[in-house]
Order: sequence, then structure tokens, then C-alpha cells
Amino acid sequence: MPDLLIKAHLLKNIPENLRSDQIQEIKYFDLKYSDYNFLLKTLKNKLVSLFSPVIKNENDMVLFWKDSDGDLIRINNEKDLSNALKFSLGQLSFK
Repeated sequence: MPDLLIKAHLLKNIPENLRSDQIQEIKYFDLKYSDYNFLLKTLKNKLVSLFSPVIKNENDMVLFWKDSDGDLIRINNEKDLSNALKFSLGQLSFK
């Protein structure tokens, strides 16, 4: 599978409806991986490195993905991330 282009929003809090004033920072990055089993850990490590010192470790964050309806879906485990990637196929970036 090719590398993923990720668009990550650092939010001030967990929103009901995402508004631009809740976004602290936005980053695009490529995520290289060879195995789905370690993808969530790889993603979390990358986010910690990109958004430090705001995020000091993976326990300081909650991950969501944005679906085609604009809803934010929480990512709790590898299966959630795998489903998110399946729903995001064909998009230019994974949000």
C-alpha cells in the first residue's frame, strides 16, 4: 500500500461541531508504514513529534477522523483506524 498523506488538526478541545476557532494548528505529512498492525502507534508517534511541546505523549491526545459527511469519528484502536482508511480511499488526504 502507498504512503498516506495525513492532514492533522490540533484542536483546543473535543468539538461538537468543528469550527475554525477551535483549530490551533494544521499540519500535512506523509506517513510511511509497512504493516497495518503498527499503523496507529506510528501515527501517534508522528503526531507527538509534530505537535510537541503541546502534546508530550500519546496519552495527551484523542484521535478522530473526518468522514465524507463532515462528522468526526473517534479512533480508539487499530480496527477503527483500518475502517477509517477504507472509508477514505480515493481521497487526496486522510483527515
